[in-house]
Amino acid sequence: MPRKASLIRRQSIGIHRRAFSMNCRRPAVHRQAFSLIEITAVILVLAIIAGSVTLRMAGTVQNARMGDVVGQIEQFDRLMRLHARQHDRPLRLVVNMSAGTIKRTDPRGSDEPYPPLVLPDGYRMAKLLVKGQAAESGSVSITCSRLGLTPSYALLLEGPAGQRKWLLAAGLSGRFVEPNSDDQTRNIMAAAAAPKALRVAVP
Repeated sequence: MPRKASLIRRQSIGIHRRAFSMNCRRPAVHRQAFSLIEITAVILVLAIIAGSVTLRMAGTVQNARMGDVVGQIEQFDRLMRLHARQHDRPLRLVVNMSAGTIKRTDPRGSDEPYPPLVLPDGYRMAKLLVKGQAAESGSVSITCSRLGLTPSYALLLEGPAGQRKWLLAAGLSGRFVEPNSDDQTRNIMAAAAAPKALRVAVP
């Protein structure tokens, strides 16, 4: 009788253990893998997005560099006018289109003791308009009076990524503007070169 009770107890314990182990089992999860076509499509989309972002960033950087070059030329011009007024003597702004340099000299052509402005690699001065003349190569001298006055001139800059930027200096005021097109630049220069009697007064 005791043996039979012990056997029944063992069987009961075994049944409980099996039931417990079955309850603890996690249900199988069926995972569906991505196909090769889906993975390829995702990679292509990511590559297109990355290329677009890269192009936008490159364009922004190039525009910023062109802005730096414009700022350097404006500052160089302003310092020449200021120097002429402070020392009460005329100067010359010598623009070397071929070498990509701008320097200051005295009326006799002797260099001033200041370093010339050198355009960065990849940038060049494509055209210079002054006194009704256009220059695309060689050196052009622009006279600056004792009062810091020059004839109006316009300089076309080109960058390594194909950027084009006109920079126009008003000779009497020394102010700079950036025309939006070749036609606008020519119209402004033509108006500045016209005789005073033919200019139309703006109310």
